[in-house]
Amino acid sequence: MNLIISTVKKKRVNIPEIGVLFVLTFVLLSSCSTTPSQNYLPTGIMKEGLKESWTPTPTSTSTATSTPTITHTATATCTATPSYTPSHTPSFTPTSTRTPTPPPTDLPSVWAPNPGLIWPRADFTQADIWWDHSNNCPERGTNISCETEYRNYSGRCLVGMSCFDACGAYYGVDTIKYGSGDYTFSGPCH
Repeated sequence: MNLIISTVKKKRVNIPEIGVLFVLTFVLLSSCSTTPSQNYLPTGIMKEGLKESWTPTPTSTSTATSTPTITHTATATCTATPSYTPSHTPSFTPTSTRTPTPPPTDLPSVWAPNPGLIWPRADFTQADIWWDHSNNCPERGTNISCETEYRNYSGRCLVGMSCFDACGAYYGVDTIKYGSGDYTFSGPCH
């Protein structure tokens, strides 16, 4: 059986290291300001600047009272010295700035459908709308209801819509005429 015996070296206390710690502690504590602690003043004592006064509270019985003795206890308190550097606060004054007007383009005016009517959620042009003028009655445009069918032709969403009012057929949109081949029914295009 092999026994291993080890010895532990004791570290010696280095006196210069303790001295440096003592000096650093002294420097840190001496850099702090000392102010009297006001947390333990007797009741009735008020601070007014540097003057102190004590006003006794009258009692209903005549008893001997003692005069309190004020004792200040110095407490080391680190306080940061504020830097009073004047700073400039900018003031914002609104000024008028001209916004350049973009040059006119040669694009044709864009057509938009009548916002007071029902339109499908699909792409269509003015040429895709049909109007029925065969039965114009005084109630034209009242009680409008529409039937809409959306079709997907190989990723291209097309629409067929017919709208009716109190007079009968009123208007509709047909882009299905541009589709050919197989299709699947779909929801609104956008």
